[in-house]
Amino acid sequence: MIGMHTTSMEVVRVSAVSLATMGDLPDAVLEERLKRLAGIERKALVLLLAHLGEFDQRRLYADRGHPSLFSYCMSVLGYSEQAAYKRIQAARAATAHPEVLQRLAAGELTLTALVILSPHLSADNTCALLTAARGKRTREIE
Repeated sequence: MIGMHTTSMEVVRVSAVSLATMGDLPDAVLEERLKRLAGIERKALVLLLAHLGEFDQRRLYADRGHPSLFSYCMSVLGYSEQAAYKRIQAARAATAHPEVLQRLAAGELTLTALVILSPHLSADNTCALLTAARGKRTREIE
């Protein structure tokens, strides 16, 4: 199991073992693992966004010599420009509207959907917009 204190080398070792034996997995086991990993990914995203939002609020990127959170995300966290942008937008939306994190964790909202909705969220409409976006594709949300 990969936990909060798992090192990157441990993840690589776990992944190498999993990849080597994946071809031998029965279809049902492969599907169950895939579903479980999707859930883990959603939970990790929620944790990342919550931490990124707090990091942004504290302006810790400036203390580490970066002019912006965007610069920090690209240089230190290794995100592409688009990935950094999406995560920063989502983290800021989650800071202002914490309920989005529950929707992300539940799989009711995607990162892309949150980025599209974030400029339109307010205290008065967050619940309604998030509910309306549930299960919608990107084009439908746009």
